[in-house]
Amino acid sequence: MNWWKLMEVLMLTTSITVCGKESVSIRELETQTTGTAEEIIVRKVEFDFDQDEDENIKIEFDTKVRYKNPTVTITDDAGVQYDNEIVERDWDDLELWVDGLSKDGIYTIEISGIKQRNAKDFGTLKIEAQTERQIEEQKFYEDEITVKSSGMDRNIYIEDIEVEWTSNGKNIIDIDFITKVSYEKPTVTIKQGKDTQEATIRERDQDDLELIASDLKPGETYTITIDGIKPKQTKQTGTLTIELKLREEIIDEKTDVSNTTAARLKEAEYDREDEELELKFVQKITCSRDCSVIVTDRYGKEKELYILEIEKDEIKVDTSEIELGSSFEYKISGIKTAKETSYGTLSGKIVPDRD
Repeated sequence: MNWWKLMEVLMLTTSITVCGKESVSIRELETQTTGTAEEIIVRKVEFDFDQDEDENIKIEFDTKVRYKNPTVTITDDAGVQYDNEIVERDWDDLELWVDGLSKDGIYTIEISGIKQRNAKDFGTLKIEAQTERQIEEQKFYEDEITVKSSGMDRNIYIEDIEVEWTSNGKNIIDIDFITKVSYEKPTVTIKQGKDTQEATIRERDQDDLELIASDLKPGETYTITIDGIKPKQTKQTGTLTIELKLREEIIDEKTDVSNTTAARLKEAEYDREDEELELKFVQKITCSRDCSVIVTDRYGKEKELYILEIEKDEIKVDTSEIELGSSFEYKISGIKTAKETSYGTLSGKIVPDRD
C-alpha cells in the first residue's frame, strides 16, 4: 500500500490516523474446497489498489498448502474475467497481480492445482470476497487508531487492528501492517492510565503481529508500545507506538427480572443487503415451538420478526419488514441453554456489526 509513501517526507515521529482507503483486508469470506479430501482454510484476502505495487491481491492461508501447476481464475459479480499473474507463492500465502482491480468489486477467485499440505490429491479452492463492504466496515477505525514511529529509518504503517475477547478473560490483539516489518528481540507493553502490562507475542511475521493481553475493556483507550521493530530491509530498529480506542460493547444485556434464562448473546450481525439479523450466543441454545424475537424499529415501535433459522448457538431472523436503527432493543422468548430444564426470556440492547 504505497500511497503511504506520500507521507514519507514527514518526520519519523509524525502521528498518523489510519483511514483504510487504498487497501482492505477481508476476513469474512465465502470459501469452498473441491477435488481434494482436506479443506483449505483461508485466513484473509488483502486487496491493494496502489498501481505501483508488484501484487494487488494477497491470499493468506491458515492451512499449510502445496501447489502443482497452479492456475488462477478471477471473475467479478457481473461475470467479467480478469487477467492475472501469480507473483509469488508459498505454503501460507499466494500473491497475485490482477489487471483492472476495482475497490467496489465482488470477486470470485478460483485456484486450481492446490491442496492441504498432507492431502493426497490436488484440487480447487474457490473464494468469494466483497471489497466494497469491507471498505465501509474499516471506516469504523477512522480517528480510532493513531500510529507513531520513532528511531527508525522509515515509518511503519498499520492497516487495521482486531481485538477478540476470549472465554478465559484473555484478549487476542491482531495488528495487520501495511509496511512489511522485521524484528530484533521485540517486546510489547500496553498502558491504560497508570496501569501497564507486558503483552505476550503469540505469533509474528512480516505483515502481522498477534498479541495476548488481559482485561482490556470495550470503549477504553490503550497505548501499545512495540520495541525492537523496523521496516523490512532497513537497518535501524526502533519503537512503534499505537494509540487504540476499542469499540463499545455491542451487547448490553438488561439485568432486570425479565431475564429468566442463562442464555447470553455473544455477537449480533445485521446484513442490510440480505435483510437478516444473526443473533449468536455464548452457549448452545434450544428454542420452544412458540419462540419469538421482538425488536424495536428506528422509531421505538416493537415488531416480532420471522425466525428463518435456529442453530445450536444462533438464531437468524428476517428484517425485511422493519427499519432498524443503529441500535435497538430486543426480547427473545422461549429460549434456554442446553443445561436448563425450562424456557425463559432474554432482553437487552444491541449495537450490531453491519455488513
